Amino acid sequence: MFGKVLLATDLSPAYDKLTKCIVELKELGTEEIILVWVVNVETAGLSAADVREHHIKKLEAEGKGLERMGVSVTYEAPIGIPSQEIGRMAQEKDVDLIVIGSRGERKMRNMFLGSTTSNVIRLSSVPTLVERIDLDEHLDNESYMLVCKRKFKSILIATDFSENAREAERAALELSKKADKVVVVSVAETVGSEEKRSPAVAKDKERLEKLKHQFGNHCDEVVIRFEEGIASENINRIAADEDITLIIIGKKGKGGFKELLLGSTAEAVARRSQKPILLVPSKDN
Repeated sequence: MFGKVLLATDLSPAYDKLTKCIVELKELGTEEIILVWVVNVETAGLSAADVREHHIKKLEAEGKGLERMGVSVTYEAPIGIPSQEIGRMAQEKDVDLIVIGSRGERKMRNMFLGSTTSNVIRLSSVPTLVERIDLDEHLDNESYMLVCKRKFKSILIATDFSENAREAERAALELSKKADKVVVVSVAETVGSEEKRSPAVAKDKERLEKLKHQFGNHCDEVVIRFEEGIASENINRIAADEDITLIIIGKKGKGGFKELLLGSTAEAVARRSQKPILLVPSKDN
């Protein structure tokens, strides 16, 4: 499913944990890893070439562990703006997935995404897995851990049945073969009387039942949840209620300046999620 993966890192103590997620991805068929550490042109300045050489050496040392897992590893340290270079390289190398970290801080639980991660998920036209990395509160020193060690155990797929959601539904169906539980969620952001909204609500509930049947062909436990209200808040609440290990949601397929300025349900979910999230772009844009 994700044969070629771009793993974006800066080899800090937190982001070093990203390499651990490759074990699970390998079980899904990952054979090639492109390990990327962007030289930020805004901070490196005239020393960018020297910094790039340093990055490559560090990546090669880190990549030995990945190679021992039986995957092919290549190393890249492009010079530029990190989010732009990650997106550009993902397209040029024709990768199936971008993996990038989102580091939580104890005092900032509502703002998990850094600027690079946020811009990557807004602009990327490649499926992007945002791994949640937190401080290990059981240790006194600054040690980090992945929030979910078994990401594909319990999956939540959020859908509004639009074109933007179809590719996400397909990805979730494939990943459901590895899952013990799937929760299919639709949130109607509706207002007005029950009479006015009942036809749309009834239709969405019907669609949920169809999806439940489809997922039931791959997974023994399938739960459907229909809610009304603010989509992002409901999706994250349900993820907590259902003990979800991975949220899957669709996004517009082609990023651009307009999308960088405008928020979306997918970005709102990712920004406040305490779970890993897979953002899947549509193919129609």
